[in-house]
Amino acid sequence: MDYFKEEDFYKEAGSPTEYLLYCSYIFFQQSETEWGRDYDQFALVGNAEYPYIRLTRKRGQSHYPSGGSSKIAVDGSFARKSEKERDAECPKIAWGLAAEFLGKLRFDARQDDYVLAVSCEKMFSDYYGRYLTAYLDCHSSLKYENISKEQKELDFIESHITHMAECWEKSAPLKNYTILYEYAKNKVAAYEQFVLNKRNNILKTINPMKNSYSTEVREIFKKKYVKVFFLDDSIAEAAQEAISALICVKNANITISESNAHPGKTLTVQPKPMVLAEDCEKEVCICMDHFLANEVIGEMQPHNEAYFAGIENRIIERLDKAQATIDVCVAWFTNERLRDKLLEKQAQGIAVRVIIYKDGVNHNHGVDLSEIKHKEYRGERGGIMHEKYCVIDNVTTINGSYNWTLNAENKNDEDAVFHITDVDLASSYTRQFNAMWNRDENA
Repeated sequence: MDYFKEEDFYKEAGSPTEYLLYCSYIFFQQSETEWGRDYDQFALVGNAEYPYIRLTRKRGQSHYPSGGSSKIAVDGSFARKSEKERDAECPKIAWGLAAEFLGKLRFDARQDDYVLAVSCEKMFSDYYGRYLTAYLDCHSSLKYENISKEQKELDFIESHITHMAECWEKSAPLKNYTILYEYAKNKVAAYEQFVLNKRNNILKTINPMKNSYSTEVREIFKKKYVKVFFLDDSIAEAAQEAISALICVKNANITISESNAHPGKTLTVQPKPMVLAEDCEKEVCICMDHFLANEVIGEMQPHNEAYFAGIENRIIERLDKAQATIDVCVAWFTNERLRDKLLEKQAQGIAVRVIIYKDGVNHNHGVDLSEIKHKEYRGERGGIMHEKYCVIDNVTTINGSYNWTLNAENKNDEDAVFHITDVDLASSYTRQFNAMWNRDENA
C-alpha cells in the first residue's frame, strides 16, 4: 500500500483518496432522522503516512461517505467538498498510535468491553518498526555513511517522540468517547515507555555506564521535571553537586523513593524557567556519563597534581580525556596547539566554550577563535580579566598562573595545578564561568 501525507489527499481531482478501514464497533446516537437511526462509527485511514481516525455515519448497512467500500466516496462527491466540509461531516478525532490502537479494537459483548485484536507488544513493535524503517531508508545516502545505525535510531527516536506528543495533543476530540479516550491514553503512555526503553537500551550498548543510572521526565501540576535513579544510591550526594552546577538546572534535590523498581535515594531536578525538561534531561545525562567516567561508584577519589614545566602537554593530555564539556577562561590565548586541540574535541561532539580578556594582545596576537563559542570581557571592576582556569566535564579543574600563551610555555616561570575528579571545586569554577558567560559583554 502507498502512504500519503494527510494534507496530500484529494489534491488532484480527488486523488489520492483516503483508504478507510472501518472499526468493528459502532455508537448508537439517540436521534431520529428521515433515514432512520444514525450510528457513529470509527474508520481508520490506513494509507496515511501517520494514521488517523475519521468519525463516520452508519445507517443500517450503509456507510457514509463510502457506502461500505474501503475507497472513500467512489462517486467523487466527498472529494469535491472542501476540506472544511469533509471535516465537518466526518471529523478527524485521533492520530498516530492512538488511531492505530482504535483501529485494532473490537467490542466483546460477553465482556461488555473492548478487546485488542493483537498483543500490545506486536502493535508497538510493528508501529515502531514501520517508522524506523522509513527513517533509515531516508538516511542511507553517502552523507550519512559515517553515522552509526545506533546513532541514526537515537536520532529517529528523538523526532518520533516529538511527533507522538503532537499526535496525542491533536487527539483531544476523542474525549467525547470517555472510555476509549482513557484506554487510548494508557496505550499511548505505554508506547512512549516502549520507545524510551528502546533509547535506553541503545545508550547502554553505546555507553555501559548507563547501567548505573536512569532518568525520566515527569510532570506535576503541569510542570515537568527530571528524575534521576541510581543503581548505587550512595553516589546521590556527589551526583547532586555535579548536576546542580549545570546552567539549565534550577535546583537538584535528593528525594527518597519507596518504589520497588527504584528504591532509595533519587534526584529530583527542576529545570530553570524557559528550559524544556526534555532538554534538561539530555544535559543531565551528559553530566552523569562524565561524572561516572571519573568515579569509583560510591566513592569519589579526588587528587591534585602540580606542574611547573611541560604544562602545555599536560593540558592536552587532560583535554584528550574530555567527553562532554570544556570551559576555558584565560586572560591571554596565543597558543595555537591548544586552540587546535579544542577544535579537535569540538569536532568529536564536545561542547567547548572560551572566555578571554578583551585587549590588544588577544586582538593582535591571539588565536583565531571564530569556530569556537567564545566571549571577550574586561575586568568587571574596571581592571583586567585575569582569570586562568579550565574545567573539564565539570569534574576536573586546571588553574594556576599559566595563561594559554607561547610565552607561558616557553619563557616564563609558571605553575598549573590539576584538580582531578574534584566535583565540588569543579562546580565552583563552573558556576563562576557561567556567571561571567552570562554577563553583558559591553559592561
